[in-house]
Amino acid sequence: MHIRRSSCLVVAIASLCLAAIALAAPAGLATATLSSSKAGARHVTLTVSLTTELQCGRLMGSRTLVVTLPAKARIAKTVPATAVLVSGKAVSQVAVAGRVLTLSLAPPRGMTCNSITTGIAKVVVGRAAGLRNPPAPGGYTVRVTHGAESFAAPLKIHS
Repeated sequence: MHIRRSSCLVVAIASLCLAAIALAAPAGLATATLSSSKAGARHVTLTVSLTTELQCGRLMGSRTLVVTLPAKARIAKTVPATAVLVSGKAVSQVAVAGRVLTLSLAPPRGMTCNSITTGIAKVVVGRAAGLRNPPAPGGYTVRVTHGAESFAAPLKIHS
């Protein structure tokens, strides 16, 4: 009986240690890709991949995501919610202020789980958003903010 309790205690401690390691994993890493990296290209699809903590594959915490495009990039004055996906799901609303997109994430529906792990959340700004690349070749940055986390994803624009 004493051995079983000790074994259970060891398993419980190991589980807690593994959970702590998963929670302490590095976050804040981001990459960005374009459907065309040509300078001045129009109706480009932008995909930003964020390495962060996810709960059941979804972003945790804040229901707002702010995407700041490079200074010379252009986007339509209004962007339909269906033009932006976060982790494969359409956002509920997109507000555009210059080159800043504020995305309202739809609340989770149905059953939820408590599985928290480091993973990749993808933000896809589709062609219908009217994104235009900066007119000059060079290195640029897309910035994303989600709650207290900030991400910077480099972009390379070619001639």
